[in-house]
Amino acid sequence: MNWPGELSDQPLTPRDVFGNKLERLDGLRMQDKVYITLLPVSLDGQWQLEILGYDSIDVDTAKEHLSTMIESVRAESLGVQEALNIILDEREGMDVELHRDDQWWPNHVDWIVPHLLPSAMMDEPGSFRQEGLHFKQLSSLQRAIKLALDKVRHKKGTYDFVVRLGCLALSSKDVRDDKVGMTFPKDSFLKQINGPIGMDVKKW
Repeated sequence: MNWPGELSDQPLTPRDVFGNKLERLDGLRMQDKVYITLLPVSLDGQWQLEILGYDSIDVDTAKEHLSTMIESVRAESLGVQEALNIILDEREGMDVELHRDDQWWPNHVDWIVPHLLPSAMMDEPGSFRQEGLHFKQLSSLQRAIKLALDKVRHKKGTYDFVVRLGCLALSSKDVRDDKVGMTFPKDSFLKQINGPIGMDVKKW
């Protein structure tokens, strides 16, 4: 598999990340029963990693694990954090309206708050509290947790899994004050917050 061209402003090579002989991949080699070697740099300057194994399933699994590790290095080098956004009461409305935060919020640094507008054509407001997660939502959560675990699997240290209660506001860096009162289709809003617009968690 090819090593991605630029992982940060300063190019990082496989040797920079995994050691001269890729010794930091020894755990993955043993876990997935494969050989991982660094091939000579190609004429176009691309680094390449070769994965060999007795079983093609092991090779595919190792490739997936290695890709996850590379993406983790990329995210760390760019200072990127991944987020999963789910609208729990999505079946109760079709549009999202932007409001100003309430006075009782713990801080008002980011103060533009999304509200799902109830719709007569959808479920009764609040009915989602009596229901379990939809299988698509559950699958998304399971995948996000798995990716997070895969990213730290080969790092030494201890990690905490924490669930915090709080409120969500749109990042003031991405959304201007004049957006308050505007309404967006739910799908369009989700696309934006899963892309260029960040969400800030008000923790207490």
